[in-house]
Amino acid sequence: MNRNKNLKRFKEELLRLRTVGLEPIPCLDFSAGHCAWLGKPAGTAECLSLCHWRNLPEGGYSGGNMKAASSATRAELFQSIVDYCAKFGLYGVNMPLEATTDEEVAFLHAHGAKWVSLYFVQNAEDARTRFKAGADAYVTDYVSKVREGLSAL
Repeated sequence: MNRNKNLKRFKEELLRLRTVGLEPIPCLDFSAGHCAWLGKPAGTAECLSLCHWRNLPEGGYSGGNMKAASSATRAELFQSIVDYCAKFGLYGVNMPLEATTDEEVAFLHAHGAKWVSLYFVQNAEDARTRFKAGADAYVTDYVSKVREGLSAL
């Protein structure tokens, strides 16, 4: 499909939702959008290497540059997420659990994210500790385990 046809369908769907009283809340899904907003072609080795930033220390990651001449540190990456959300008026962000620390959840909230969702939270302990850190929502395959973790609070 071409871009104009997709945009037309998107606008029609927004109008339909608003007509029935629903207001879509725009959020950044880090897994789906990070390559595009960092200017890396999706599906390429360079883009896929960005997925490995979670395994690297504060010093940086090997997957391309967010700024023309320097590799990004975790702090720069999270600042870029905040900046991107502010630029486009996004309500919040959906981040991978294993790649996001409690401090980074707090950073996102402190810098304007009204909603931070984590995926994939699959056990009671992660649900409990990330709730205490400020996570607002979870994507999970194990609802009963997440409920168990939250009910213990």
